[in-house]
Parts: sequence; C-alpha cells; structure tokens
Amino acid sequence: MNSTPLKLGISRCLLGDKVRYDGGHKLDPYLVRTFGPYVTYVPVCPEVECGMPVQREPLRLVGDVAAPRLVGLESDLDHTATMQVWAKRRLDELEAEGLCGFIFKSKSPSCGLERVKVYDAHGVPRPVGVGIWARLFMQRFPLLAFQDKARLHDAALLEDALKRLSMHKELQDFYDAWTHDPHKTRSAFTTLTTELVELSVEAKGGIELSFVPRPGATYSLRGRHTAPGARPVFVLVDVVDDASGRWLSVCFYADAVSDPEELGNLVPKGLLGDDGYCFDLENPSPGTLDYLLERMREVAQGAHAFLIAAGE
Repeated sequence: MNSTPLKLGISRCLLGDKVRYDGGHKLDPYLVRTFGPYVTYVPVCPEVECGMPVQREPLRLVGDVAAPRLVGLESDLDHTATMQVWAKRRLDELEAEGLCGFIFKSKSPSCGLERVKVYDAHGVPRPVGVGIWARLFMQRFPLLAFQDKARLHDAALLEDALKRLSMHKELQDFYDAWTHDPHKTRSAFTTLTTELVELSVEAKGGIELSFVPRPGATYSLRGRHTAPGARPVFVLVDVVDDASGRWLSVCFYADAVSDPEELGNLVPKGLLGDDGYCFDLENPSPGTLDYLLERMREVAQGAHAFLIAAGE
C-alpha cells in the first residue's frame, strides 16, 4: 500500500462539523477512525461555503434531471447561480490541493453522488439525480475517484478502496506530467479514460481499472470485469512512446468487438496471449474518438451480458 497518505476531499458534515441545515452533523466514525488514518482529508461544505447560514431551510433539486436547480424547500429561493459562482472558485483552489478523490455525503442535493431526489413541475420526486456540487466536481476532475460514503462502510473493501485511490493518483500524476501534446493525444487519452471511469461508476464495483506504467515504452490503462470467470481485461488503452512520438493503441479481444467502419487491425496473440483487435490513434479526430467510445461501451456491456448468461 502507498505509504504516503492520499489526499481526499470530503463533505464536512461527515467529519462531525455542525454545518447541516438543522445545525447538526453526520459524523461517520468509520470514515474518521478506520479509513481516516490512511488519508488526509480536505473538508468542504458547499452550502455553508457559498454563503448560507448553518441553520437554514432545507434545499432540494427541481426541474431537469441533467441540469436541476437548487432551491429552498419553503421559500423556493433559487441558489443555483450562487452555488455555481462559488464552485468555480473552490474548484480552482482544490486543483492546487492535489486531491486523488472525494467522499460525498449520500443523497444530498448538493453533495449526493447518485439517487438524489429531483422534483418535477408537479412536486413529484424521483431519486435519479446528482447533487449540484458533486456534478460540478466530477465535471472538473473526471480522472479522480469518487465515492459515496455508503460504499466505504464495508471493512473488507478498505484495502480495495485505497488501491483504487492510489491508482487514480498515479494516473492523475502521469496526466499532469504530460505537458507536450502536439497531436492532441493527451486529450484523447483523457476522453477514453473518462469513459472508462464512467463505466466503472455505472457498474457499481463490477468493473475495475488498473494503470500499468512502463516508462519509455507504454503506459497502460486496463479495464476488467471483477466477476469470477471474467477475462483478464476487456480493454487496454496504451500510451505508446517510440521514435515517432507518443500515440495511443486501444485494444479489445478480437471476438468481443465489432468494427463496421474497418478502422482497426487484427493482432494475432496480441492481447495477453489471445487474438486482439487494436485501433491505433495518432492525431485522432473527434469522429474517431466517438467511434472508439462506442466500441468500448459495446465491449463492456457485451462482457457483462456474457457473465450473466454464464451464471456468474
């Protein structure tokens, strides 16, 4: 395990700070006593830090699920713009902190990572939203690890969580050190990585990412399904360094991916000893990237469907 404490943002109420709308807190002893010794926390309370008092009316999300407004439950006062202005400044500050992830208070209209209630025009709630601060944070830092506090409550998952956070930090450090990018390879790598992170979040633990650096040769981001019987990987995103510069090679198992536009190449025994199908990217266009994102999602979903059919 990494001996250097990992730096994580966290919703302040989870540390016992009395910042909630009712003047209370949501102290989480597990995060403080069990998980806390392994990390350095950077506490954030978006509602208080954007100017709201500690004792305040409850807030809720209303309107469009993809872009809801943050309003007072009783007054219907819209706090969306205030939150967005504050968030831009706070995100700039957090960028300088070198975070490797954030632990969000679950189901909060500002901090909830998933299943947050969003109210429609008739006042009917649906638990399908994301807190306004959580959404802005994830948009700004797509390569960081995001955790709902409820996901860290199984002690058996502690080591796995720390490994994943360490991987995200190593990946972020690699990305930050990559400053020369004449062919937009870095931005393409970020797009592909963000898609893999989103697939991992959607799979709720069913997809695991690993980052295998081999300086001077390749830097490999790998995605695999965690279910018993799954193949070692379902995708490899390799950053290749050679005499021609830095370029990407995205590989799948040959029998798992389609290629209707015939942009890839069969590589016999080229993927961990099995036949691979690889797409090499030098100065990739947006259309090519979109095409690869479709292939990535196709393979991830296909592998998951195969495991379900096999009874895993």
